[in-house]
Amino acid sequence: MDFKDLQKEWNHEKNQAMYIFDEEALMRTVAQRARAVERTAAINEWGLIIVAVITCILLFVIGSDGLYKVLASLTMLATGGYVWWRRQQRLREQANLERTVLSDIEQAVANAKYLVRFAQTFAYWFLLPTAAVTLFRMSQKAIDPWKWAGIIACFIVSYFLVQLELRCKHLPRLRRLEELRDKLKE
Repeated sequence: MDFKDLQKEWNHEKNQAMYIFDEEALMRTVAQRARAVERTAAINEWGLIIVAVITCILLFVIGSDGLYKVLASLTMLATGGYVWWRRQQRLREQANLERTVLSDIEQAVANAKYLVRFAQTFAYWFLLPTAAVTLFRMSQKAIDPWKWAGIIACFIVSYFLVQLELRCKHLPRLRRLEELRDKLKE
């Protein structure tokens, strides 16, 4: 909500300034924030599903080793399936909500919490399975130590980038939405 949507008035009983807000502006702001969180969740979900499916297809088309090809493809397919399943759960939960300012902010908070959990558990359901399959494959061949270091560094950097996104984007947004929800409930 912009400051132009607030009006300052003097409360003579309490001898202090009070702020009055435009209810339509509040509704627009809440709806806009809810859409932004929903859009971020959808982009993350669809991005990971697409990466998993494309990787699975590419492994089958250009993969050389039968066991690795099957294991890696199943791992990526399971990852994409897990993200799809979580997405369906999230959409089912918010399908039953009515359209009010408070329900919109509750939905935004729920989606923000979903994004926080998504980022917090990313290492368990994506990085670890992918790293295990990749490192298994690398251990079956004579690989240059620099390649080992590079692959391991990529997984470590991926983990820290997701943690950075969690701390700089998802957690602050969740706190702001929870503060707004608490103010609206007062």
